[in-house]
Amino acid sequence: STRITFFPSDIKALTTLLWAGSRFPTRFIGGRCEEKKPELDESGRPKKPECLDNNPGTWHLAVVNQIGHSKRSFVMDMTYSYEVWNQPVLSYGYIYFNPRTKKAVKTLGEARVDLAGFDTDRYAKTRSRGATAVVGVAMDVTYVSEAVPGHHATDSASRDQTVTLRYLYDLELNSRGEIVGGEWWKNDHPDFLWSPEKGARVTTMADEFLRRIGKDRWNSTSEPVPAEWRKNAGTNASRNLPLALVVEELVRASRNEL
Repeated sequence: STRITFFPSDIKALTTLLWAGSRFPTRFIGGRCEEKKPELDESGRPKKPECLDNNPGTWHLAVVNQIGHSKRSFVMDMTYSYEVWNQPVLSYGYIYFNPRTKKAVKTLGEARVDLAGFDTDRYAKTRSRGATAVVGVAMDVTYVSEAVPGHHATDSASRDQTVTLRYLYDLELNSRGEIVGGEWWKNDHPDFLWSPEKGARVTTMADEFLRRIGKDRWNSTSEPVPAEWRKNAGTNASRNLPLALVVEELVRASRNEL
């Protein structure tokens, strides 16, 4: 037998391949824009509805609730054009600006502008029904980017490659101060957002077969790979998929959870 060492980069790569090639329940917001250079209207908004992407109000609520409140990440397509760049969001922070003066301010009250009398509002024609005021938001979003794999024996967040982007938008508020919409101030903004449903577990047909016949247990630190696993791993490999049971075992072993 040959002893094979799986480094953290190997386990991450196999996990990525498994999830990228499998189906699992997700939550999805926004739509994909297929245009290389979307046509814009007089206010600078894309004319095609699918290129409007997710609304800033939806974006803001998703970020502060998913990351700020629930402490769970999600994936964003960081570009609004036809290209798709799925990146996991790590953190965020934001400041307010006044949409009338376009200057940064310290409080929500200073950032609030009543729509009645906001004569220079370039999005006046597309404001949400029920919106009575707007506030400007400059949000810095940090996502985890691609990293060069290596043969490090251990891994930590310090090895992650991160990128921070700033998104400018306004939020539309109703008379109760609730977010009811918004407008992007730049076309450089996320296209769509998605996340696996909480508790989602990816699997393959070969994994389900092993579970049905009661062959879904293996201790990688003390036992050789079971014969049924080797057979079904080969079947999955022909479909460019690793066996989910193998990937899960490698993750557990790397975390010393055995």
